[in-house]
Amino acid sequence: MGDKTELHIVRLREGLKQLEDIRKMPRPGRTPEFNNWRQRIAHSLEELFSLGNAYTKRFNRLGFYNIRAVISFGVGGPSRGPGWDSGDQRRFEEDTVIAEQIIGDALEELEVYSPSSRPAESKTPAKPVPSIIFNINNVLSQTTEVHISQILQNLQSLSLSDEGLHEAKAQAKALSDEAKGQQRWPLLAKSLDALKALGKPVYETVAIPLLMEMLKKQAGL
Repeated sequence: MGDKTELHIVRLREGLKQLEDIRKMPRPGRTPEFNNWRQRIAHSLEELFSLGNAYTKRFNRLGFYNIRAVISFGVGGPSRGPGWDSGDQRRFEEDTVIAEQIIGDALEELEVYSPSSRPAESKTPAKPVPSIIFNINNVLSQTTEVHISQILQNLQSLSLSDEGLHEAKAQAKALSDEAKGQQRWPLLAKSLDALKALGKPVYETVAIPLLMEMLKKQAGL
C-alpha cells in the first residue's frame, strides 16, 4: 500500500473522531470546521475509490442541512443569510450517522482487501514420505521369499475373531498387491494403519514380512 493511500486512510480514521467534536458546535453544518471536514472526506474517498464509486457518490449526496433560498433586497439593502433551525439539526444528525457508516464501511473494505492486511501466504509443506522403522537386524540379508499364502496361513494361528480374521486377510492381500505393484504410500499406509488397529501380533505377522520383501526388491536383493 503506497504512502498516498495510507495518508487518505488516516484522514478517514481521523475524520470519524473529528465528527464527534463538530457535532457539539452550534450550527454545526455551517461551521468552517465542518466544511473543511466534508471536503477532506470527499477528497479522500475519491482518491481511494474513484469519483464514480458507491462510497463517494453516497457521501456526496448527503446534504447535512436543508437547502433554502437566500433573500436579498438589493445592493446595500438588508439580506437574510442561511439560518439554522430544528429541521437543519435533524438533517445534520441523520446525515452524519450515514456518513459514519459510509466511512466505516470504506475503511473496513480497505483493511480487508489491502495486501498489507492479508496474512502472508505460506506454502504448504509437502507431506513427508512415511518412514517405517523396523527393529529387525540384518533384514536385508534375508533371502527367504515371502508368499502371501504363508502369511494368510500364519494368521490362522492367531486368536482372532471371524470378523478380525476376515479383515486381516483382506488388508494382507491389499498390502501385498500394492507392495508388489505401484507401491503408493497412501495406499500402503492405509493398510498398515488397519493392520495396526488389529493388534501387534497381526501387524508383525503381516506388515513386517511384506514390507521387508518390498525393501529387498528395491535394494536389488
